[in-house]
Amino acid sequence: TFIIRLPLGSAHLSADQILNNTQTEEDIERYAGPSPMLLPVTTDEAASPNHPLSLLIVEDNPEIRTFIHTIFANNFHIQEATNGEEGLSKLKKNIPDLIISDIMMDKMDGITFCSTIKEDPDTAHIPVILLTARTSNVYQVDGLSSGADAYITKPFNAQVLQAQVDSLLKSRAALKTYYTNRITLGPKAIEVDSEELVFLEQLIGIIEENMNEEYLTAEYLAGQMAMSHSTLYRKIKSYTGESINSFIRSIRLKQAAQLLTDSEMNISEVAYRVGFSDVDYFRKCFKKQFGVTPSGFVGNT
Repeated sequence: TFIIRLPLGSAHLSADQILNNTQTEEDIERYAGPSPMLLPVTTDEAASPNHPLSLLIVEDNPEIRTFIHTIFANNFHIQEATNGEEGLSKLKKNIPDLIISDIMMDKMDGITFCSTIKEDPDTAHIPVILLTARTSNVYQVDGLSSGADAYITKPFNAQVLQAQVDSLLKSRAALKTYYTNRITLGPKAIEVDSEELVFLEQLIGIIEENMNEEYLTAEYLAGQMAMSHSTLYRKIKSYTGESINSFIRSIRLKQAAQLLTDSEMNISEVAYRVGFSDVDYFRKCFKKQFGVTPSGFVGNT
């Protein structure tokens, strides 16, 4: 039996141990201004002038919203919203590359906002960073359970926030590069030593083992990965930009390209072997992925 006794009141505390204003994390004076030493975004996804990266800031405190805007103004096209409802409205018009959102907001809080984003197939791939003055583990669990990719407590340092953004975008860019090379027979992709890479390789392995089976569907794949259809969709969309069915089709086409190169099977036989029942559709998909028809591919190998 353990007995824990906590004294009531505050008589046992010194003056510097008592915090009367729990909202001081929203006081802009507690935030260090952006430093001239801040580095630009270094990810491979750092965009050209014609295609800048886009960032959505959802924050009800105008001073903090402006502070975040200042940090990223040189590297992003920025949209702003004052709560989750307004943020969702902005998303319908322009899909950003990344979202930074406060948690405690009127009308729609950040947890609900993030959950809504991650449950929508059109927005599930967008990385979300949640900001909050609540440091309790319970609130952090709620934030990450909503699908958030990162969680930062207020007041935060400008360099820390920028580093987190840079890390997320680098990770996504590396995964997409790996995936693209993995399905197009391109050169060896960048090494990505991460749980995400293990996840992709496990998925690809399941697809390759069941290539020509009719039961190879999104539902089957979700079952094999022991996760819901929506969770699997969100992960694949986030890591590759593809839907589940598109992901399966891409792996089938890569296998088809290898069979066309390494076997004596004709185009129809290859199409059926990798799970395409319609040869014309197979040719169309093959050309879209590799930029050449199956017969043209064979002629170039």
